[in-house]
Amino acid sequence: MRFFFITFLFTFLFPTFSNSTPQGLTGRQVYNAIVIELGQKGLDANPAIQFNRVYAPCSSKLSIDQFHGSWKTVRVTCQSNKNWKLVVRTNLGEKVEFVRLQKSPTARSEKSQMVALRKSIGRNEVLQEADLVVVFKTEKIGGGYFANLSDLVGRTSKVSLSAGTILKARHLEKNYLVHKDQLVTIEHNIANIMINTEGIAQAFGQKGERIWVKNVNSGKKILCWVKSEKKVSTTAKIY
Repeated sequence: MRFFFITFLFTFLFPTFSNSTPQGLTGRQVYNAIVIELGQKGLDANPAIQFNRVYAPCSSKLSIDQFHGSWKTVRVTCQSNKNWKLVVRTNLGEKVEFVRLQKSPTARSEKSQMVALRKSIGRNEVLQEADLVVVFKTEKIGGGYFANLSDLVGRTSKVSLSAGTILKARHLEKNYLVHKDQLVTIEHNIANIMINTEGIAQAFGQKGERIWVKNVNSGKKILCWVKSEKKVSTTAKIY
């Protein structure tokens, strides 16, 4: 028993990988993989892993399994590299409703990846990565939500929000990517063919917001979603 404990402790604190290079997986990537995997099971995880640590490359999807029958600790492995192994404490909280997936026996719904609040925040708080969690929802809540943690880190909350809230542009202080009377690119997707044209923004817009844009060629105004700096789309986007 003592030998096993020492072996486990060594494996957890000092994992060894071959070819550990800057091109390998970062601790943040491993962290996100664990959060997403456990989030699909209705579990709120905060893995004990350093974001800036670099592990060996893995060309396949990471496999995340229970360690000794419990999700309190997980074993992370790489199918394409049998020497790639990692044991991580997940620091599980209680099950949370906003992460649990609703399954229908009669219909299959597409799951959408979204960013929600891990904890409640107040007004004018600057969002940190530890405040956020990736969740999956089957029901439609409209466009304009965010799918990537990196899009929200550093943004400031406009109002007080409760844990579990799916973050949208309206919850945050303005961070304009498009300015009124600015020349922008309008993207229009038809049958998987992307068509670009020029337009003039009729209002200020931050990422995920809808604004009117005047098509330079036709002179018509089109309701578009702000996609990125000086770029809008006629299709509702997930950010």
